[in-house]
Amino acid sequence: MLRVQGVSKHFGGLHAVEKASFDVPQGLITSMIGPNGAGKTTLFNVISGLLPQTEGRITFKGTDITGWPPHRIVAAGMGRTFQSLEYFDNLNVVENVIASRFCRTGSSLLESILGLPRDWRERRNNRQVAEELLEWVGLQDRMYFMPTELSYGMQRRLEVARALATEPDMMMMDEPTAGLTQSIVEGLMELIGRLKEMGKTIFLIEHNMNVVMSISDKVVVMNFGEMLAEGSPAEVQANPEVVDAYLGVRV
Repeated sequence: MLRVQGVSKHFGGLHAVEKASFDVPQGLITSMIGPNGAGKTTLFNVISGLLPQTEGRITFKGTDITGWPPHRIVAAGMGRTFQSLEYFDNLNVVENVIASRFCRTGSSLLESILGLPRDWRERRNNRQVAEELLEWVGLQDRMYFMPTELSYGMQRRLEVARALATEPDMMMMDEPTAGLTQSIVEGLMELIGRLKEMGKTIFLIEHNMNVVMSISDKVVVMNFGEMLAEGSPAEVQANPEVVDAYLGVRV
């Protein structure tokens, strides 16, 4: 689904990511781990087009997307959630999801202004899709709430619904369980498992090792901007370099 080949990102003399190379298999859950400051989110931002790479190549579904802008990458089928919650605080919950459908609509500004048939059809469809997604993530009874009225765990679910509204083939999730209680983490893990059952490819950054080792098919490890290891959860747990750099104890 995704291939990263020799990707680097430099900020002047700071080498945040240095020649990262790995694959994200289709239909599986791949987790990226590493200490704070390892370059994980920077690499996510490069892959999703928010930052230009210094060097290297990124291939998504067999197409070279290196240097593509974010909106074009999203349209190609790559969804994204963020470490810090991103939503429109002046729109209610269902309107936030509808707004994320923009990349899947074809009506022009003129069609929208004149209220032509295609625009009306797309508006109805976008509303239906948004309501179905909110039901899927368990927010159907809060669709008219403002995002700030939701609990933190519910805001995380809204993030997932907004990303799904773009109709992604691959979901990139940056620390989806950060700041959540154990009971809410379990609910979010169940949601991620359901995404996999739907055939979605999941690529996530996660610090909760219980989550990583229980749901991942593959684990990629970064340290000081470089790839340290990759493999199954069991292989990564048994890797002495990973233990020394991140896990802290032999398991």
